[in-house]
Amino acid sequence: MLIFVLAACTVGQEGTIYVEGYENEDSVLNLSIGTPNYSDYTVVHVKNDVTESMPLEESMISDYDRMKFYQIGTYEITITAYDCECTININIVRNNFSDITLNGSMVTYDGKAHSLSFNKSLPSGTVVTYDIGNSFTDVGTYVVTATLVNDSYVTYKTTGTLIIKKAEYDMSGISFSDSTVTYDGKYKSIEIEGSLPTGVSVSYSIEGYTSARVINAGTYIVTATFTNTNKNYEDVESMTATLTIEKGTIDVSELLFPDTKTLYDGTPKRIKIVGDVPDGVDVSYDVISVETGEHLDYRTITDVGTYYFFAYLDVDTTNYNTINPLFAVLTIYSE
Repeated sequence: MLIFVLAACTVGQEGTIYVEGYENEDSVLNLSIGTPNYSDYTVVHVKNDVTESMPLEESMISDYDRMKFYQIGTYEITITAYDCECTININIVRNNFSDITLNGSMVTYDGKAHSLSFNKSLPSGTVVTYDIGNSFTDVGTYVVTATLVNDSYVTYKTTGTLIIKKAEYDMSGISFSDSTVTYDGKYKSIEIEGSLPTGVSVSYSIEGYTSARVINAGTYIVTATFTNTNKNYEDVESMTATLTIEKGTIDVSELLFPDTKTLYDGTPKRIKIVGDVPDGVDVSYDVISVETGEHLDYRTITDVGTYYFFAYLDVDTTNYNTINPLFAVLTIYSE
């Protein structure tokens, strides 16, 4: 509030004036630079024990004195009311920035620059500097201190924190699907489908194997491991898929193993497979005499009789399905 001393009125007017609450002529009023709120102050006129008052008005201070409110320093001003004058010493000081803060913010990395903002507009003429700048793109936590400088204000600092979180890669276009194939003696593998985002690469592995390419029949859990080289993105979780290599089936449909009847002549008789035995198939024979039930050597059958011939087609059952044996009847007869 303005502090005014008691003062005598001019000629033709009796009494004194003062500003309510301030009657000490040694007082100095500290005012923030700029136009004061005149209505906060009341001018009191005392005459013959009669008191009247009115709000202080701008017009009660001369244009010259009003200019002093806009300059830092200590001044004497004159106020005129009720045909009276009084003087006051005022000390004009800088304003304080009131309730101004640098808002904190949390955003997700998007490749664009981000900055902090103030919670409200700054007074005209305010110059702001930032200790570490106020434009950030990469992921991180940035504690920014802003210094506000204005000729009409006390220098002020406020601090805010900007957090830029890691983004997540869009992997919606990437699939890693199970695959079932048949053994054919060649290496098999499975890979992701789709185009990886820039900065992401992939490698494959099968637990217990040195390579993600396998040849033998079986079921394999393949892991796709993604490597991220961009610090602004979250790591991509691995994917798994099942590779199933089913056993193959060797085609022996072209092989013939016909029943045979032959005349006894004292020489060994047998039934042989007709056709080319596929690679990977081993043939063995077993012969049973129908009359005696004995197992005989297929290479030494000479006597008249009926014999059951079995041709066993042996394969590597690691990678191939078993083949049912072939069956034929050998009959040796006499005239």
